[in-house]
Amino acid sequence: MTTTPIKIIYHFKDGRRESLGTGTIDNSGIIDITAPRSGQEDYVKTEMGELNARDHVVLKEPPPADAPRGSVAKHKIYRDSVDFLPALKVYGMRVYGMEFVFDISRLLPGFGKDDPADGALEWRELPSILSDEA
Repeated sequence: MTTTPIKIIYHFKDGRRESLGTGTIDNSGIIDITAPRSGQEDYVKTEMGELNARDHVVLKEPPPADAPRGSVAKHKIYRDSVDFLPALKVYGMRVYGMEFVFDISRLLPGFGKDDPADGALEWRELPSILSDEA
């Protein structure tokens, strides 16, 4: 299984940011924190354990035009979906206040830059959940 380094940054409501630790993330979105911030080991272990146990994340999206005012639409994105890793970044911020910083192109074949050895450096279109319209 392919892994890449990950850094987790907690965003406080007052705008401050603090590193919670570093580790690895695999292509199924399982996060292994190998160096948690001192004093935060139990918190990080608990939160990542909960997140790793989920088979999906839920993202909010704009409701249909004919939905009642104040409606919220939700969309489940499962761990086996190509959209899961980008969705995990969005979900981490919304639900946990955590920014997951990792190189997604190392985990998703064809995402980001192609192999430079083939001479082409083309970008794959971002999944819809990361577009400006979402």
